Amino acid sequence: MSKFDPRSKLIFVIAVSSLGVFIKDLYLLSSVTVIGIAAAQFMSADLLKAVRKLKSLFVMILVVAFLQSIFIHEGRILLEIIDIPLITSAGLEKGIEFLLRMTVIITTATIITTSTSREMIQGLVQLKVPYEIAFLVSLGIRFLPMLTEEMKDSFTALRLRGVVFKNLSLKKKIRVFTYLFLPIIAGTIKKAEKIALSMETKGFRTKSHRTSYLILKYSGADYFLIAFSIILLLIFICANYKLN
Repeated sequence: MSKFDPRSKLIFVIAVSSLGVFIKDLYLLSSVTVIGIAAAQFMSADLLKAVRKLKSLFVMILVVAFLQSIFIHEGRILLEIIDIPLITSAGLEKGIEFLLRMTVIITTATIITTSTSREMIQGLVQLKVPYEIAFLVSLGIRFLPMLTEEMKDSFTALRLRGVVFKNLSLKKKIRVFTYLFLPIIAGTIKKAEKIALSMETKGFRTKSHRTSYLILKYSGADYFLIAFSIILLLIFICANYKLN
């Protein structure tokens, strides 16, 4: 199931993630979330990695609910201190909406990872996206994990030197982050310069027309997925319009 054409996957991801961003009704948003998770599972996406990322969002839900409860005094008060509402039903609903939206975005993004970077570049090119832009998108996606690994290595080096980050004061934490980010950013810039140099030596953009050994072709399943994405988008837009 992971062998869908990258273009059909991209159209499905754009349709579902757009619904996840623009739909306001909680029940419709929950339905979109279920569809996104089911599709990611069907296309053999790595949902465990997405679940690990969603763990940290539960704290953000409470923060969103807290801020909504303070600035928007709507709904039933669930928690208050000295007559100050900390969490209301409306604030909690906004927090749940935030979780569902992020779930849709993260789970649908995992569908893209089921295709290789070469397939994704070729898919964008065949969608009439300029090769330079398609290549930079792919390069940017591959560059982010490298930056994450750099940060993990820096924190590991701190732990090996006996620095317990949790026990530091806020002022010292900010100072440590300042010391860490400067070399990480400098190292990232150096890597970017090396990549740019290697691209120039290989003649990147020397010719306006490029040929490719890999030519993508739609299958019947791809046409079905594209049609399903368009129909799904129209149905949920109409349902959201009627409810609002």
